[in-house]
Amino acid sequence: MLEGYVQIKRKLAAQIRRINNAVWQYKICVQTGENMKTVIRALLVLVVVSQGEALRCRCEGSKICSSGRIETCHGFKQVCGSIVTRAGPHVSFFKSCMSADSCRQMSHSQVSSGYCCSQDLCN
Repeated sequence: MLEGYVQIKRKLAAQIRRINNAVWQYKICVQTGENMKTVIRALLVLVVVSQGEALRCRCEGSKICSSGRIETCHGFKQVCGSIVTRAGPHVSFFKSCMSADSCRQMSHSQVSSGYCCSQDLCN
């Protein structure tokens, strides 16, 4: 009789451990889900804010732009550039979004000149 009681007690203890594990897994899933909701909300706010403040530049000359004559700058392209290039008798120009370093280098080189600016449509 005592042996049967011990077996039942062991089975109940094992079931309680399984239930506790399931409860902890559920709590972790719920907590992770809440954290993911917070991360997704923060990313959406970041996208909306960054799109609202993105620099817009004219896109003209030898630069081909998929979005027409005005482009929105993304990533490392944080300035508008207007560059004229001279190679012998040939002169070409372009206006577009550029990285600040590239624009500075191209605006003061031996074969090109131009300017860089950081306000909408300043080029």
